[in-house]
Amino acid sequence: MNIKRLCVLFLILLVPGFLSSLEIKEGKIKLVLQEKNGRFSAYYLKDVKQNKYVPLLFDQDPRTTSLNILEGNKVYKMGEASGFQQTVEKTQEGARFVWKSAMLQVTEDFSFIRSQSSPLANGFSITVSVKNLSDQDIYIGIRYILDTYLGEDANIHFNTGTNKNITTEKSYSAFSLPAFVVSTDGTADGLGFMVMAKNGGVTQPDQLVIANWKRLNDSSWSFTANETRNFNLLPYSINDSALALYYNTARLGKGEQKQIKLAMGAYISEGFSVSSSASESPIASMFQNAIINEPKDGNDIESAVKSDLLTISDLIEKINSGLLNPGSISEGDLNIIRQIIDELKKRKTRYDGQ
Repeated sequence: MNIKRLCVLFLILLVPGFLSSLEIKEGKIKLVLQEKNGRFSAYYLKDVKQNKYVPLLFDQDPRTTSLNILEGNKVYKMGEASGFQQTVEKTQEGARFVWKSAMLQVTEDFSFIRSQSSPLANGFSITVSVKNLSDQDIYIGIRYILDTYLGEDANIHFNTGTNKNITTEKSYSAFSLPAFVVSTDGTADGLGFMVMAKNGGVTQPDQLVIANWKRLNDSSWSFTANETRNFNLLPYSINDSALALYYNTARLGKGEQKQIKLAMGAYISEGFSVSSSASESPIASMFQNAIINEPKDGNDIESAVKSDLLTISDLIEKINSGLLNPGSISEGDLNIIRQIIDELKKRKTRYDGQ
């Protein structure tokens, strides 16, 4: 068994506040930001009827997924690095971590996204911003390690569309990147965790690496993949794969920042975008997604009702956010809210008659 899984119980027992967290939900995605260690967990509502959420990343110890910042020759693992003050907060779009030191401010923003054909959020975006707070030029690089797990039991670790079954280490440069990488559980109605590598407004990494999690996690920074090597690192890390996205160093002058955008979620063939609805308000987008684009299976009343309940929950969250941020909801948004409520009332009447 994996050593990281064996340590989870001890961590829960020994570390005070290990489970302290901020939870946000929209559509079929739930994100949990761990306030004590600066990490997150992501879940997908696979079964609406049973309200069953499935982790998209290894969640028994969220610290195995990590954001790493390279400053000069120093590597900071956010949530663990000394010298940083950490805050976590809800935002109108989702939630964020902020880490601040004398030299740097690192912000990690989470927001919900949906694929084009989905009426509800089925993915999320992460925007990482690193700002130079010093008076001197500095050089900043970014690495994101994602501890995937869905493909491990079936030994179908990764799929890039063109390569259906990746079972050994791989490295892709900026010139050879696939459009996406998926970790899937291999079942007929299987769930996959999809990470966009290019297109759709995401920041294209300079290197994408697939390897054993411990080898990636233990590497100081750069990593050379061995394409003859599987995902074992004996004796403890067995059949344990992960994905790393590298963004090359860039010079930042005083007050300048480096920003990257990532998109990921439950696998869907059309993929995800972080740029399609930039000018559209969240409430207008909700009306388009959940009201105009009605659920396709009109015969499955139970699923339709639960989808509408998810829309109501999302709407309440947007209204609460507007109450906390006066002026963030326009008069046009208020009219759309009335239309959403009117449409939901009509659907309730229709459901009652069936």
